[in-house]
Amino acid sequence: MSVSRVKGDFCSIDDYTPSKRTLDYIAKVNEIADMESALNTIMTGVPMFMLFAGRGNNATGLFSSGLNVTTNDWILFADAMGSVGKISRTRMERIAQEAALYSRRKDGQFWRYAYNAL
Repeated sequence: MSVSRVKGDFCSIDDYTPSKRTLDYIAKVNEIADMESALNTIMTGVPMFMLFAGRGNNATGLFSSGLNVTTNDWILFADAMGSVGKISRTRMERIAQEAALYSRRKDGQFWRYAYNAL
């Protein structure tokens, strides 16, 4: 059975103990989530540094910070921040699809539910 086409169609599995393979796949998903969190932290810190550190030998202080705020490309920054979650979700979906394909019985059912929950 292929992964359901209806997102949000997920439920619980009675008496389920994940196999070693499933735990390995879960570790991959957790690694992606950790990397997403780290990347979001770094990406939010860089503009703050650029705003207050300046971009060269221009005037320092409040005027420089104000100039940096107005010249920063905030639309591009918002697009980049929004893309991190989309990329992470896509990578997690691929792992869930692969795990559902190569797993049997309750493990396969778990990954189909995990895919639908993403």
